[in-house]
Amino acid sequence: MNTRQVAHHYRLTQWAPIIQECKKSGMNVKNWCLENNVNEKQYYYWQRKIREELSGSLIQREESKSPSTFIPISQLKPSVKTPSTFQPDLVLSVGSIKVEISNSISPALLNEMFKNLNHV
Repeated sequence: MNTRQVAHHYRLTQWAPIIQECKKSGMNVKNWCLENNVNEKQYYYWQRKIREELSGSLIQREESKSPSTFIPISQLKPSVKTPSTFQPDLVLSVGSIKVEISNSISPALLNEMFKNLNHV
């Protein structure tokens, strides 16, 4: 990974919690940015970059030659139920793979997803 990629990844990890905090606040983006001294254009720029990064990682994974097996959570833990009220903020579909992501995803989990997707 070159210096530019490292810097980009670092900025992604810096912006993920900012975007998450805005979503958790329940405020609209414009007002939240004003109250928190965040540039609204930068907010939307980095939100888009985070989504592109996730999408690109999934596409790279799909194009890799290693076979994958997906097991529904319900088969692993029958007691786990997906809330019927969940409305994803981002849905990524690559082939038969579908990932639904909420803007309230923790920065740690988002970072872990990036790490794992890059190693597949």
